[in-house]
Amino acid sequence: MRNDFRLILAVAIGFLIAIPASAALTDDPVGKITQLHTYSDFGNGDIVIKVESPPASCPGGFWIRPTDPGAKASYANALAAFHAGAAVRIGSYNDQLWAGSATAYCRLYYLTPIL
Repeated sequence: MRNDFRLILAVAIGFLIAIPASAALTDDPVGKITQLHTYSDFGNGDIVIKVESPPASCPGGFWIRPTDPGAKASYANALAAFHAGAAVRIGSYNDQLWAGSATAYCRLYYLTPIL
Protein backbone atom coordinates (compact mmCIF):
# COMPACT_ATOMS: atom_id res chain seq x y z
CA MET A 1 0.00 0.00 0.00
CA ARG A 2 2.80 2.41 0.89
CA ASN A 3 4.64 1.67 -2.39
CA ASP A 4 1.45 2.46 -4.33
CA PHE A 5 1.26 5.88 -2.68
CA ARG A 6 4.89 6.59 -3.56
CA LEU A 7 4.30 5.60 -7.17
CA ILE A 8 1.21 7.82 -7.45
CA LEU A 9 3.09 10.70 -5.82
CA ALA A 10 6.06 10.29 -8.19
CA VAL A 11 3.77 10.27 -11.24
CA ALA A 12 1.88 13.35 -10.00
CA ILE A 13 5.13 15.26 -9.42
CA GLY A 14 6.32 14.26 -12.89
CA PHE A 15 3.15 15.69 -14.43
CA LEU A 16 3.47 18.91 -12.46
CA ILE A 17 7.03 19.38 -13.68
CA ALA A 18 6.24 18.47 -17.32
CA ILE A 19 3.07 20.55 -17.77
CA PRO A 20 4.60 24.04 -17.41
CA ALA A 21 7.56 23.11 -19.61
CA SER A 22 5.39 21.82 -22.44
CA ALA A 23 2.93 24.70 -22.24
CA ALA A 24 5.54 27.30 -23.16
CA LEU A 25 6.92 25.70 -26.35
CA THR A 26 4.71 24.73 -29.30
CA ASP A 27 5.65 22.44 -32.17
CA ASP A 28 3.13 22.65 -34.98
CA PRO A 29 2.82 21.97 -38.70
CA VAL A 30 1.11 25.19 -39.76
CA GLY A 31 0.90 24.93 -43.56
CA LYS A 32 2.22 27.65 -45.83
CA ILE A 33 3.31 31.14 -44.88
CA THR A 34 0.65 33.52 -46.18
CA GLN A 35 2.16 36.87 -45.19
CA LEU A 36 5.42 38.35 -43.90
CA HIS A 37 5.44 41.80 -42.31
CA THR A 38 8.49 43.79 -41.27
CA TYR A 39 8.33 46.84 -39.01
CA SER A 40 11.04 49.47 -39.23
CA ASP A 41 10.28 51.06 -35.85
CA PHE A 42 8.20 48.72 -33.74
CA GLY A 43 10.44 46.59 -31.56
CA ASN A 44 13.51 47.77 -33.49
CA GLY A 45 12.43 45.87 -36.58
CA ASP A 46 10.07 43.09 -35.54
CA ILE A 47 9.06 40.54 -38.18
CA VAL A 48 5.59 38.97 -38.21
CA ILE A 49 4.76 35.68 -39.93
CA LYS A 50 1.17 34.70 -40.74
CA VAL A 51 0.39 31.11 -41.71
CA GLU A 52 -2.50 29.06 -43.13
CA SER A 53 -3.26 27.09 -39.96
CA PRO A 54 -1.91 28.76 -36.83
CA PRO A 55 -2.16 26.83 -33.56
CA ALA A 56 -4.96 27.80 -31.17
CA SER A 57 -2.47 29.36 -28.76
CA CYS A 58 -1.04 31.59 -31.55
CA PRO A 59 -4.05 32.63 -33.67
CA GLY A 60 -2.28 35.64 -35.21
CA GLY A 61 0.84 33.73 -36.16
CA PHE A 62 4.43 34.23 -35.08
CA TRP A 63 6.97 36.98 -34.58
CA ILE A 64 10.74 37.26 -34.68
CA ARG A 65 12.63 39.55 -32.31
CA PRO A 66 15.37 41.16 -34.41
CA THR A 67 17.87 41.13 -31.54
CA ASP A 68 17.82 37.33 -31.25
CA PRO A 69 21.08 35.74 -32.47
CA GLY A 70 19.30 33.71 -35.17
CA ALA A 71 16.84 36.39 -36.30
CA LYS A 72 18.41 37.00 -39.72
CA ALA A 73 18.68 33.28 -40.47
CA SER A 74 15.10 32.68 -39.31
CA TYR A 75 13.81 35.51 -41.49
CA ALA A 76 15.79 34.23 -44.49
CA ASN A 77 14.36 30.74 -43.93
CA ALA A 78 10.81 32.13 -43.65
CA LEU A 79 11.26 34.26 -46.77
CA ALA A 80 12.59 31.29 -48.77
CA ALA A 81 9.69 29.08 -47.64
CA PHE A 82 7.20 31.84 -48.48
CA HIS A 83 8.54 32.31 -52.01
CA ALA A 84 8.82 28.55 -52.60
CA GLY A 85 5.25 28.01 -51.39
CA ALA A 86 6.55 25.35 -49.01
CA ALA A 87 4.60 24.20 -45.96
CA VAL A 88 6.43 24.81 -42.69
CA ARG A 89 6.61 23.43 -39.19
CA ILE A 90 7.08 26.07 -36.50
CA GLY A 91 8.13 25.87 -32.90
CA SER A 92 7.31 28.90 -30.80
CA TYR A 93 7.03 30.25 -27.28
CA ASN A 94 3.30 30.65 -26.62
CA ASP A 95 4.05 32.53 -23.41
CA GLN A 96 6.05 35.27 -25.23
CA LEU A 97 3.42 37.18 -27.16
CA TRP A 98 4.02 40.08 -29.52
CA ALA A 99 3.09 43.48 -28.05
CA GLY A 100 2.17 44.88 -31.47
CA SER A 101 -1.28 43.30 -31.64
CA ALA A 102 -4.25 42.38 -29.47
CA THR A 103 -4.27 39.02 -31.31
CA ALA A 104 -1.76 36.52 -29.92
CA TYR A 105 1.42 36.15 -31.99
CA CYS A 106 3.93 33.73 -30.44
CA ARG A 107 7.70 34.36 -30.54
CA LEU A 108 9.43 32.08 -33.04
CA TYR A 109 11.74 29.36 -31.74
CA TYR A 110 12.37 27.58 -35.04
CA LEU A 111 10.95 27.32 -38.56
CA THR A 112 11.45 24.26 -40.77
CA PRO A 113 10.21 23.93 -44.35
CA ILE A 114 8.41 20.64 -44.99
CA LEU A 115 9.48 19.41 -48.40
